[in-house]
Amino acid sequence: MNIPCYLISNGKFEKAVMPQKLLLDLLNILQNKGKETVHFPGRSIEVEGVYVPGKGSKTMLMCLGDADEKGVEH
Repeated sequence: MNIPCYLISNGKFEKAVMPQKLLLDLLNILQNKGKETVHFPGRSIEVEGVYVPGKGSKTMLMCLGDADEKGVEH
């Protein structure tokens, strides 16, 4: 199954559709390493996070870098 998502790179959201297994692998790598290079036809991006909106979601999202568990930026 392919999952629509947004890959977060350099503070920007890149639309993507990824196979479920590949997305899960990416999430595990991001949790352990923090960043991972993702290749698209003709270009590559360094991914820092992933956003997967729920169906019909109208939620606004703000992306803050390097926050600890309490939400405090460093």
